Amino acid sequence: IVKNGTRSGRARFRCAKGRDYEPQAKPETHESKRRKTSTQFTGCKFQLAAQPLPDGRWAVALPDGPKALHNHGWSDPTAFAHA
Repeated sequence: IVKNGTRSGRARFRCAKGRDYEPQAKPETHESKRRKTSTQFTGCKFQLAAQPLPDGRWAVALPDGPKALHNHGWSDPTAFAHA
């Protein structure tokens, strides 16, 4: 999960696979010179919002629809560099 900016103490979290992959390869580069790469991005729409309560706890809200579900299975923790 990736944390987006906060506003008045609120936080929005989204899936680490939440972006769509945008290839950076230049089409004019010969195929034999291109790197063999892959991505973990799946365009996952999952997100949740958290807001601090006066007593120090957090209220967590999960939206309805496509933002409530991941579009992929669990990732192996070793897939993340900082895991």
